[in-house]
Amino acid sequence: MGTDTETITPYSLLSYLQMVLSLPAESFYTKYETVTQAEDSQFAPIYGQEMALRNVSAMIANPELANAILEQLANRVDLSKIDPKDKESIKWISNLTTLPNTVIIPGGAGCGKTTAIATNIAKMYADYDHEFICLAPEKEQAENLAKAIGEGTRKTDKATFFKTAFNVDLQKYRFNDKTGHSELTEVPVINDRVFDRSKKLKILFIDEVSLFTESELKLISNYAVRNGIVVVGLGDPVQNSAKVYTDEILTENGETKYDSEKT
Repeated sequence: MGTDTETITPYSLLSYLQMVLSLPAESFYTKYETVTQAEDSQFAPIYGQEMALRNVSAMIANPELANAILEQLANRVDLSKIDPKDKESIKWISNLTTLPNTVIIPGGAGCGKTTAIATNIAKMYADYDHEFICLAPEKEQAENLAKAIGEGTRKTDKATFFKTAFNVDLQKYRFNDKTGHSELTEVPVINDRVFDRSKKLKILFIDEVSLFTESELKLISNYAVRNGIVVVGLGDPVQNSAKVYTDEILTENGETKYDSEKT
């Protein structure tokens, strides 16, 4: 397993360790078997559906412990020993401790991240006092994910979410050449204006998560910690042009900083 560098990356192994250490097996498999053995269950080869679902369950069950274990694991990783070609794992591991309350589930297009992972997470916790919200770059993407997860799931596009949660107009934020960071890092985290605060379980599903910048994800993560929300990001980091955990901020002409540097 550890030698299969094509499908099992160092990031995957760290996630697995974090999950095993922070969530008792019995409490997970009771729910997992009930859902995945149902006639309408969907399965997907996302570095192990079981691993992906248990990662999320660990964050739901005890986010403080899951975050603390992940931080300890990340601090012990020697990035110099990872294959230099595996840039995604290096970047992800470098940023593990900056996105608490967040689980990223990578997978190629069409492999079933939506139907198998997000849908089964929703089923496993359907009996909780919950609220599920789907967030995506575009409204149609959010609607498709919400439809797959099930009735009652709310949806929002990225621009609307940032306006509602942070009173931020994304189109007005540009890359700050002086600091080298997006001005989004200066936006204060405010109390939740999106979820029903009375709900005991709040999950924000992010579709096409690799189209969100590092600054955007960090802001969402801080917001999630402040308001007791678990973030589940789904995306294909290979297919999408903007990689997860990069900071490709729009320039004045509408291009990303990455695009302008290429030209």
